Amino acid sequence: MELAKYSPFLTSTEKEVLGGQLNPDNYSTLYEYYTFVIDNWESIDSINLPSIYQAILSYVLMIYFNFQKLEEFYSKYSTIEVAATYMRVLTRQSQKEKIDEIISKFPINKMEDAPIFSQLDLLTWETYFYIYDHDFDKAKELIITAENLISKLKENDEDTILHKNQSAWLFYIKALLYDIEKKIQESFVEIIQGIRILEESKIFDSFILGSLYNSYGSSLMTVGDPIAKDKFKTGLSYFSQNKIERGMAVCQANIATLLIQEGKFDEALNYFYDFVIIMEKFQDQRNILVIFNHIYSCLKSLGRMNQAEEYLNKAFKRMREYNLENDDIFLDASEFYAIVGNFELAEKHLEKYSEILKVKEEEETLTRATWLIHKGFIELKKKNMYESEQYLLEGIQIAKNNLFAPLSLQGIIYLIELLINKYRTEEDNQSKQNIIDEIELYSQECVILLREYKSNFQMVNYELLLATTYLLSNKLELAWDVLTRTSQVCKQYNFQNQLEKVEKNIIIVQELKSDQKKSKLRKDITQMRSDIELSMVDYSAKGVKDITILTESDEKPLLIYLLVILPSGLPCYSYNFKTDRISDNELLIAGLINAIQNFSSEISLKKGVFRMLEHSDYIVLLEPRDNFSIAMFTDSFSYELKEHVLNFANNVENVIDILAEKDFVKAEEVEVITIKLDKLIREIFQSVEIPILNKNHN
Repeated sequence: MELAKYSPFLTSTEKEVLGGQLNPDNYSTLYEYYTFVIDNWESIDSINLPSIYQAILSYVLMIYFNFQKLEEFYSKYSTIEVAATYMRVLTRQSQKEKIDEIISKFPINKMEDAPIFSQLDLLTWETYFYIYDHDFDKAKELIITAENLISKLKENDEDTILHKNQSAWLFYIKALLYDIEKKIQESFVEIIQGIRILEESKIFDSFILGSLYNSYGSSLMTVGDPIAKDKFKTGLSYFSQNKIERGMAVCQANIATLLIQEGKFDEALNYFYDFVIIMEKFQDQRNILVIFNHIYSCLKSLGRMNQAEEYLNKAFKRMREYNLENDDIFLDASEFYAIVGNFELAEKHLEKYSEILKVKEEEETLTRATWLIHKGFIELKKKNMYESEQYLLEGIQIAKNNLFAPLSLQGIIYLIELLINKYRTEEDNQSKQNIIDEIELYSQECVILLREYKSNFQMVNYELLLATTYLLSNKLELAWDVLTRTSQVCKQYNFQNQLEKVEKNIIIVQELKSDQKKSKLRKDITQMRSDIELSMVDYSAKGVKDITILTESDEKPLLIYLLVILPSGLPCYSYNFKTDRISDNELLIAGLINAIQNFSSEISLKKGVFRMLEHSDYIVLLEPRDNFSIAMFTDSFSYELKEHVLNFANNVENVIDILAEKDFVKAEEVEVITIKLDKLIREIFQSVEIPILNKNHN
């Protein structure tokens, strides 16, 4: 049992406390020990406990989140041993004033007389507090102090089980700090070291190992690694061994989140239901309310609308009973009643959302954008297509202006559904083709964003839609490229239903490619619509506060290469942001980009219509203008980068007009243009914080 780490510090006299019943060596599981402590609390509280038992009992109460007992314990034993673990629970309770009192009472420079393990405990949980308080400089300072203390112990041959455990906790704390700083690789290193030091020493401390594996899964989920779920399940196993229920609940919620991303809604529901059962014991009403929101989304995606409505009602009841506020629930309800055709209730709940957040129409806020997008969805379900489109376009633009990708993604998903409805009712062939071109552009944007958020299940649905638009436009090579790439993703993540659809479309492309006439395919649009409705689960009715799964990444995109291409297909300027080039044949790249743009109709050439292409290794952001096109190659997407590319294009228009006006351009004139554009690169893209290592221009 993990409390055995304290055994070397227990004297024979101390082991006889309460007839030896408090001796951790007498128990096989931590939960047995905790149960004894709670059952015999009055007897334990009636004696004066040695400091080692103060540390043990406060640690146990902290693990099982027994805030009431821990508060009582600290009021009786205001010692460094109890203060350390009490501080962690206070941090989770956001009780900053009480934490400040503890820090003032136990300054680091006056702890020399305290046992080493007590000093390390206090340093660990004080660091934990400063991380959550976003005082990262102070946290790093304390980490160094703790590391020096552990190094000193090793030098004195005092590297006991307890100190290895303390080292593991320190690795966990450092990983947490790196996670917040978006240094994922550094976080991996700390987590793996923490796991290794415990497992190699056969210290199967279920609490710290569970926490480390949960962090491991979270880091892997951030980078989209499919083994993240396995790490969460390992963490869940460690927590389960000793019935550490809050830890179990956290892992269950994370597993459910991944299952949603895989489209496995039934499995996700089971984990969410278990989460609610646990959190009911702790009366954690806020987290329960959040999970009700996710349960509703899963049930809606499964088409179980009666049960979905039941959870909406449960959420409203919980809000009333515990005086909670959650504007997302009103958005959920607005969306739900729009879907089932009860537009009066849909409008009512959307207006309630407006009242809560005091939406002012003249303010371009994210709240305003959320209202517009959901109003557009209601009008869409009413079949008021013109009104719906106006609301959606305005809401999407505000979201993009504020660089909030999740909300703009939600609006684009609704807009695609609107365009599909327009396509189905349109009779004019040219108008139908223009609509398909619009769906293509918006699908590209969805694919890019969903790839950035590692939402592979939803991404595959929009890859299928994108391939369908290419088929409808007879862009067979582009359709083939998308489908073969999507097939690999389906196989990697075991998306069997989507894989079947992909393989059917691959067969269609093969047949069309072999047909010399290359006749255009006019496939029924029904399947496209069902794909869209299935993929809406994570982004519908979440509003601007839902950042659990979708958050605009704080990491800056890695710039690779920028190319300016003339209408003839010839490159006139390029800039390499990296030493290794994506290709030595600049003319070939420019020709490829130009050919792709020529595939599209006039809509993709409109100024301000932004275009993106996905490759397995990078993303190409395209900005077409009358006299040139910009192609930015990058490893990831953000709306900030998109604005930079648009800004660059606006300035390029003024700089290279000379090329459009003359049949012959002197070398010195080209050099002047190059100098001006180099300067623009430095001015416009400097905020991306990527070192510009090497440049190449023509």
